Amino acid sequence: MKRFIILSFLSIYLLGGLQAQELRTTYPIDSCLYFMDPHIFKVKQVNTLPNGNQGNTVVFQSAGSPDLLIMGKGRFVFEPNDLPAGITLDVNDTGHFLINFPEPATSGIDDWPGGQPPFPFFLFGFLEKIGNTTIDPPIPITLQVRQILIDNTTE
Repeated sequence: MKRFIILSFLSIYLLGGLQAQELRTTYPIDSCLYFMDPHIFKVKQVNTLPNGNQGNTVVFQSAGSPDLLIMGKGRFVFEPNDLPAGITLDVNDTGHFLINFPEPATSGIDDWPGGQPPFPFFLFGFLEKIGNTTIDPPIPITLQVRQILIDNTTE
């Protein structure tokens, strides 16, 4: 009977630990990645800049909250050597990035002074995934936003 009870608790403990690992994403505690909004993107154009960095024109859409839809077009630059070996970012590639939006953007476009954000404006975040390949650690990016639509779907 003791053996059965011990095996039962051990099984519950192991299965609970495996399920918890599958459902959560962990980031370094000082990175603030937990507070950034996840977005999916698709690369529309790729340029090589004079300093060797890669400029990417992308369209993006929020993927985190069903109550707030954010869609836009922008451009981000990164150092291609920061990517893991064998990974590239080309036209029509998709991926995920995490972006930190300013406070007025969380409730809709009408809360910006004058009803529109000052274009182009810059958002900061991290390139997290290209295709199915997770980038660990995520690469910091600055997204220059050229067009944006913010819709609070709860209203």
